[in-house]
Amino acid sequence: MTTPPDQPGEPGISTATVEDRFDRRVAFGVVAALALMGAVSPFGWHLFSKTSTTVVNGAAVVADAAVRSQDLMADANASCSTAMRHVPSVNTAGGNVSTIGDWAITATPSVDALRSKATALRAVVARRDTAAVPGVVKSLCDQVNSETKLGAMRDRTGTSAWQAALTAYAAVGTDVLTAPDGDSATYRTADARLRAGEQQLDVLSARIISTTR
Repeated sequence: MTTPPDQPGEPGISTATVEDRFDRRVAFGVVAALALMGAVSPFGWHLFSKTSTTVVNGAAVVADAAVRSQDLMADANASCSTAMRHVPSVNTAGGNVSTIGDWAITATPSVDALRSKATALRAVVARRDTAAVPGVVKSLCDQVNSETKLGAMRDRTGTSAWQAALTAYAAVGTDVLTAPDGDSATYRTADARLRAGEQQLDVLSARIISTTR
């Protein structure tokens, strides 16, 4: 009687032979792994290390940019809130050539800067550039804060227009900063406020020109 083979389907192959083949395969795998390690070292390991470092550094850059964006957003919000609280009240005094002219000489450079920064924000609002909003808004609200430190203009018509312009600019900054990204209604309101601010500056300019001419 013939003894059955140790492995079904492979007659004549003993358990020892199978174990020997398995051992050789394991040994070959170990040798191949060592060969691969030798091939990648030192250049290969340096490449792997460099790739890992690049990924880590890239993540750090993204995280750092996010922190800076959040900080800028907070600073812009604070600037606009401060501007809203310090918008000058209307001066009920009657203006004349001397009082209005003196104020205009002092304020004209600041008014020009205010117009310029409001125009910059209008461009950002028009193209829905949410990434640029915090920086441009902060610049505008910082300028509004600077304007609130000017001495009061002694003229009801002039200060009414001035107050309305500064209020519109401070309010539009707050609106745009707190709006959801790409919110069309907010951007339409922002554009309307910016136009209103510009119109009030035109009223102010007209008042100065008509009085001091």
